Amino acid sequence: MTSKVFIIAGPSGVGKTYLANTLLERYPDSFIVPNLVTTRSRRPGEVLVDRQCVSKETFDVMRANGDFTIAQEFNSNWYGFPRDMLVPKDRHVVANAWPALVPEFAELPNIVFVGLRATPDNQVLLRERMLRRGDSQMVVAERMIRVKIDLDDLEVVRDTIAQRGRIFTVDDDTTIPEQVIPWIVSQAGL
Repeated sequence: MTSKVFIIAGPSGVGKTYLANTLLERYPDSFIVPNLVTTRSRRPGEVLVDRQCVSKETFDVMRANGDFTIAQEFNSNWYGFPRDMLVPKDRHVVANAWPALVPEFAELPNIVFVGLRATPDNQVLLRERMLRRGDSQMVVAERMIRVKIDLDDLEVVRDTIAQRGRIFTVDDDTTIPEQVIPWIVSQAGL
């Protein structure tokens, strides 16, 4: 079996981190969630299993050293995907990304895209999730503007995702456990 890299693309609050954490919890011998390097600060009480928070200076040194396959600024923070992170070895890799990065990942081997979207009617769910995870009203208002951009970007890359994966509409808290996870597990050959 060839290990795959599952790229989870979607807006804030749609469930990307929840999905990655759930796969790792349920299938620890089959999936790995490697550390994405970011200049973003931790949210209050946040436990990050898929990110390494570093200073902008440290990030710049890593980028200058060629440590990243992809490094981009997003929402005023930098994110880097380490070179070895996107090379599956003995387990499938699950990595989160924003939709505008999908074309960059499309050039890499063994990529399977999982797009997570929200319709205008269910964006209230995304807002509620951001508030539950501790984001302030001001931060949520700013992120909801970014949600619209991410959803527009997801539509732009819809065909790329469809060629190497699938897009799911997250209607409620059951979509990921009842639809997305079973699909990923089947694609992983489990």
